[in-house]
Amino acid sequence: VYRCVSIIATNIALLPIKVYRVKTDGTKEDVSHLPEFQIFRKPNKFQTKYDFWMETVSRLKLQGEFFWELEFDGRSRHPVAMYADWRSEDVRVLVDPEEYIIGYERLVNFKKVKYPAEQVFFVKYFNPSNNYRGMSPLRAGRSIVTLELNAVEFNKRFFKQGMKPSGIVKIPREPKTGELERLRQHFRQLYAGTDKAHSVAFMWGDMDFTPLASMKLTDAEFTNLREMNREEIAAIYGVPLEVLGIGKATYENWKEARKMFWQETIMPDVMKIY
Repeated sequence: VYRCVSIIATNIALLPIKVYRVKTDGTKEDVSHLPEFQIFRKPNKFQTKYDFWMETVSRLKLQGEFFWELEFDGRSRHPVAMYADWRSEDVRVLVDPEEYIIGYERLVNFKKVKYPAEQVFFVKYFNPSNNYRGMSPLRAGRSIVTLELNAVEFNKRFFKQGMKPSGIVKIPREPKTGELERLRQHFRQLYAGTDKAHSVAFMWGDMDFTPLASMKLTDAEFTNLREMNREEIAAIYGVPLEVLGIGKATYENWKEARKMFWQETIMPDVMKIY
């Protein structure tokens, strides 16, 4: 997920921004140099253009929406600064049945601050369950992400807590109070963990140890599972595996994948924002 979002945001953040005025005869005049459009080169005093767009696109891809807070100096109708640091969970969209969106309420330092609609530039992805809020691609694919997290957690626990050899300890009598727990701790101390894998276990007294066939991670097809999850997450974000650096490493494949990535993913997002 991080790689998909990062590569989309990076490609958009690197794009040059030009502003054109369309004349009556249909020709275009580059007016990017005018003072009112310098905000696109330096959005605010805290961020570069690159960082601003990285944050903007990342929030769109992760939250399904983003908010730009526009700052005016009172002398011009053009904003002099804009900020993209609004988190979706801190924002409530104020709506009206006839006027659609009439403002926003944001939680700032545990205080609710209201903003008029004209002070916020709001862009969202389509959400079939809410007309006023966006839906993150992660929400659509959350079952895949959950499956991937569970697979990673299982692998971590397997290596951390797995015991080699694994088997059954038989005791020919009823264990005394505390004896069973003491034996369990003894086994974990001696044989649990990757650094003690495949060590030889020794028993004492009348106990008998029967080794069991240990399950290999390949038997559970974890490799295939994680590859499938990776491909589905990449598909959700519209990033070909070749662009991610994990597809077939040939120039032609990468060239075609790059072209598709720009046409199907980058250009629609750019058009949506602009």
